[in-house]
Amino acid sequence: MTEVLKFIVIGLLSNLVNFLVYLFFFNFMAKAHISAIFGYISGMLLSYFGNKLFTFSIKKKTSLNELVSFLTIYFLGGLLMVILIYLLYPIIDYRIAWLIGAFFTATFNFIGLKFIVFKYE
Repeated sequence: MTEVLKFIVIGLLSNLVNFLVYLFFFNFMAKAHISAIFGYISGMLLSYFGNKLFTFSIKKKTSLNELVSFLTIYFLGGLLMVILIYLLYPIIDYRIAWLIGAFFTATFNFIGLKFIVFKYE
C-alpha cells in the first residue's frame, strides 16, 4: 500500500473518530462547540500517531519539535481550507467549495507531514 493510500485511510478513520466522539459528547452534554473540541482533538491524535506509525513507518520517539511541526502543518492546512472556501463560495456551490478546499488541504498536509514532520529516513 502506498503512503498516499495509507494517508487517505488514516484521514478517513480520523474523521470518523472525530465525528463519533463529537456525537458521544453532544449526546452527553448537548454543547456542540465543546463536543467539537473533543472530537477534533481525538481525530488529530489518531491522525498524528496513525500517520507516524502506519503511513510513514516512523519508529523514533516523539519529540516536541515533531509535535509542534505537526500542529503547525495542520493549523496552516485548516487555514488554507477556510480561505479557499471563503474565496470559492461566492462563485460555486458551498459543497464543491468544501471538496476543493479539502483536496488542497489534504495535499498540503501530506506534503508537510512527509517532508517536514516525518522526514526521517
